[in-house]
Amino acid sequence: MKYIMIEERINVFSCNINKKIGLDVEILSDEATIADYCNAMDNFILNNEFSRLRSSTNECEGCDICCKERIPLTIIDVKRLKMRLDDNLSMEDFLRRYTYVIVNSNIVDITLVIGENGRCMFLNEQLKKCCYYVDRPFVCRTYVCAEISARANKLRNYILNSGEDELMFLWQDLYEKGICIVHETLDFSFEPNKYVRNAWTGAESYEDIVLKDILPTSLWQKLRKGDSIV
Repeated sequence: MKYIMIEERINVFSCNINKKIGLDVEILSDEATIADYCNAMDNFILNNEFSRLRSSTNECEGCDICCKERIPLTIIDVKRLKMRLDDNLSMEDFLRRYTYVIVNSNIVDITLVIGENGRCMFLNEQLKKCCYYVDRPFVCRTYVCAEISARANKLRNYILNSGEDELMFLWQDLYEKGICIVHETLDFSFEPNKYVRNAWTGAESYEDIVLKDILPTSLWQKLRKGDSIV
């Protein structure tokens, strides 16, 4: 399947990193959204060559090595998966059934549940592919087992971390209503209102979140101007 970009707002391209074929990213438009970034990553994985670091296979499809790792979730990931599984499911029930919540002081870590086999609960083991591939979490969709430039890595991590923070707000709202969803506690000295709201607030999809609205100015400038790898 080929992804056709009507307007290319983000360019993900092959480049040489540490004597291997890796990837870099540049933002081509002030209107670029997280959805544009996800689509550009899809297009890169399907159409570009790169040196895989963890597998000898030439295709990502049918390789499930990364499906046994921690899968942090953003608020949009939860909304997409909830709609796919059962849109009538409450956020409380979704978090209880499909996530694993660890509270360590003011850090609330919310990840997708891992099955008894040590792999993602949504992995089709026969096909070695996600049962909900189109709606797979951001961290899965944007992962490539290849060398990645510093600025591309910072972009992915910043999107993920800010989306995790917004999901924490949802957890906090439930907590303040007396609904405490915790699967593991390391230090329950949680203090509300530690995090700052951002452009994720109220967003229903990745199309709603403009990268310029969530990225630090210094990182935006490195990506927008097409600076050399740093």
